[in-house]
Amino acid sequence: NSRDYSISFTEPYFLGRRIAAGFDVFQQTRNYTHYDSETLGATVRFGLPITDSISTQLAYNIAQEKYKYDDCDDNDDGTQGDCDLSQAIKDGIAESPWLKSSVSLGLVYNTIDDMKNPHEGIYINGTTEVAGLGGDAKWVKLTGRASVYQTLSEQL
Repeated sequence: NSRDYSISFTEPYFLGRRIAAGFDVFQQTRNYTHYDSETLGATVRFGLPITDSISTQLAYNIAQEKYKYDDCDDNDDGTQGDCDLSQAIKDGIAESPWLKSSVSLGLVYNTIDDMKNPHEGIYINGTTEVAGLGGDAKWVKLTGRASVYQTLSEQL
């Protein structure tokens, strides 16, 4: 079971220049078998075109993650039971809440003809995110996404 809420805004010509600026505010709630998680966070982001088909994106992200036991049997002494969870989940609950502060830098190649109804084009996105600028999390994450659009038939 999960619930996600988000509000986003993007100004495509920030201060009258070809710089996109925006923010996101979000809340995510996840209910698992023996524990629950809640994440509340925000992102501030900027995008800058390099060419007509290549752009770069820079973002600062901050989020607080809370974990708690749910539907666990109590121990004989009345304390909270472990619910047969992995040690990583137990550690996350014991150290909750977590604060994640990160910076991400991405590069986008986009030749899609129409973003709402694409017929032809290529979209490639690569992002590096580094956490550890304050907060509790310290890691590096590389992500990528690629899509190719080609009309197979005008009849479809």
